[in-house]
Amino acid sequence: MKKKKELKSADIEIKAIAHKGMALGKTSEGMVVLTKNAVPGDHVEVRLHKKRKGVWLGLFTKIISPSPHRVAPLCQHFSVCGGCSWQDLKYEEQLHQKETIVRDAIQRIAKIDASVIEPIVGAKDTFYYRNKLEYTFSTYKWKIEKDEDISSPQNALGFHRPESFFKIVDIERCHLQIDISNQIRNTIKQLAADEDLSFYDIKNHTGLLRNLIIRTNSSGEVMLSLIIGSNTEDKVINLLSQIQEKFSSIKSIFVGFNQKRNDSLFEVNFKNIYGENYLIETLNHVKFYISPKSFFQTNTKQAELLYSLVEDFAQLKGTETIYDLYCGVGSIGIYLAKNAKTIIGVEEIEDAILDARKMQV
Repeated sequence: MKKKKELKSADIEIKAIAHKGMALGKTSEGMVVLTKNAVPGDHVEVRLHKKRKGVWLGLFTKIISPSPHRVAPLCQHFSVCGGCSWQDLKYEEQLHQKETIVRDAIQRIAKIDASVIEPIVGAKDTFYYRNKLEYTFSTYKWKIEKDEDISSPQNALGFHRPESFFKIVDIERCHLQIDISNQIRNTIKQLAADEDLSFYDIKNHTGLLRNLIIRTNSSGEVMLSLIIGSNTEDKVINLLSQIQEKFSSIKSIFVGFNQKRNDSLFEVNFKNIYGENYLIETLNHVKFYISPKSFFQTNTKQAELLYSLVEDFAQLKGTETIYDLYCGVGSIGIYLAKNAKTIIGVEEIEDAILDARKMQV
């Protein structure tokens, strides 16, 4: 039997954040190393695993000395979920790191004077800010503990484990969306178990319950979209009726049927089972009508701030034609419409354009 090669250990100082939640550091000899579970300012020990294009991949071993920018993550799922890559890094340092990345790209790659870049405008709310979350039902639950009882229920409702698409991290509480989202998701999971409804088997492409999308607006109203893997919506009617009765904030419920081998909703048709056809959101002077397949900026408060900044920069005089490309529901273009002559939105999802035509300015 071939003896397994022992990996060399190295001490590195973490300098910056990198892609996909990786941290970038250097050894005392100047070797560049990427690793996980570290933040800028940390001094950590890693085992050098692979080298690609002059950069080593390091397997995190331990923290030798922690960064002054390190904070305790709020979420109980942080270490395994992957939904919030830098929850253990102070938000001010996150902004600094991201701004540095943009400046470097503008100056080094685009060859543009970086002085044109203005500071990032940070968000006031760093938790409970998303207006949409998509969860996945699965029979492949990620085992948090190695010795977890294999006889325990293996059904999960949550997020895909990073770099392990087939495994789903079962979520108890997510801090990205207002808490009604957690209440609805956990109730649906329990009701599904009570009614013995099958969760989706992503490897064999079998099972009934596939995806759950929860949208909320600034008023706390909810649009619920349930995607099923077989064309038998009658099997979930009782479950959805119970959910609607338990949560008065639910204003609409849709069911979509998807038998494809991917989770894309592009070709999925949604049927209104209960309530309104749209979730209404207001940004300043514009009222938006959002349907299940429409794209809308997921951080509502930051979207309003962003559009206001675009309006200030544009300095429209009422004679301009604005092209809003990949426009979704046309939120940016419609926001600017009152000060422009013509707005032309370009989008491949027809439902989004139909929603855009209903907007009120």
